[in-house]
Amino acid sequence: VFGLGLAFLYEYLDNTIKSSDEIEQITGVPVLGLIPAEKYEKDERRRTSILTNPGGAGAEAYRVLRNNLDFINFQHDIKALLITSPAPSEGKSTVAANLAAGLAQAGKKVVLLASDFRKPTTQQFFGVRNLIGLSDVLTGSRTIKAALQRPREDMELLVLTSGKLPPNPSELLGSERMREVLEELKQWADWIIIDTPPLLAVADGAAAAR
Repeated sequence: VFGLGLAFLYEYLDNTIKSSDEIEQITGVPVLGLIPAEKYEKDERRRTSILTNPGGAGAEAYRVLRNNLDFINFQHDIKALLITSPAPSEGKSTVAANLAAGLAQAGKKVVLLASDFRKPTTQQFFGVRNLIGLSDVLTGSRTIKAALQRPREDMELLVLTSGKLPPNPSELLGSERMREVLEELKQWADWIIIDTPPLLAVADGAAAAR
């Protein structure tokens, strides 16, 4: 009886979300996709499943997400989409990279913008270099054109890596210069996918969201 009582108490105190239906009830907004977790070995390079394994469950999940984004953006008034999560290692960079590749596969002009200066991983997904990136553009040492990289010739996908770690990441991401960079990218891109650090760990993601 005591054990059964503890089980009921644990269930009563458990306020974690168990399903997408619960998310929709709590937030009042629709769930656009359910993405299966990607498992990596300790030193394994990050991968874009939608490109490396197009027939897999992960790739299909990203295609569903892409299609649902088109449904809610039928007037094409949304161009910038920020991908984040509460804590580290929850898959935000993986989702950002795969979504960007999926949109580019569908014929969209896409910029994948990495704003995680502290733990950058975007360059691993597409085999690009992180020598020049967003931090250089925001500080004015490089132009956007010089920092953008095209990982594949068969897609209209450009990657802007994070670059070197600046001493003031949050201030840079919340600056007027960041707004100008996004506006300049919007002149070419149909979609700008922004990969940010986790919200609870640092203030960078909240600064970029503004």
